[in-house]
Amino acid sequence: MRGRNHVWIPALGINKSVSGYACSSSYYPGNRVYRWGCAGSNNVYLFGHAHSVFKPLHDAYVRGRLRKGMKVYYAGGDGNVSTYAVSWWRLTTPEEGSWAFAGQSRPSLTLQTCVGARSQYRLIVRLARV
Repeated sequence: MRGRNHVWIPALGINKSVSGYACSSSYYPGNRVYRWGCAGSNNVYLFGHAHSVFKPLHDAYVRGRLRKGMKVYYAGGDGNVSTYAVSWWRLTTPEEGSWAFAGQSRPSLTLQTCVGARSQYRLIVRLARV
């Protein structure tokens, strides 16, 4: 896999460009995968809508197909591609999810999308670099 600012999740058919979303941004995100600028050190934090770019992630969770060890590949702006494996996932609310973007003691990647009839929950998937 090659590229810049890109994410691949082969098991889910996700192959998307990644756009920056500054910590100070307040606009409603579009139908893109974003790297959030508020994440702490050692935490590449990617988010996207459950009805579009991260629909396969949402559906895998809802249907019980999300698996520990599932591989995700991420290419940063420098073109270096890192491999991550799913460690765990958890649901939270937007108000209780600040732990998700906190700095990590080892290189990690976090995926976020919405779950619920009114998108009232956040699915947080944590991965460790392998």
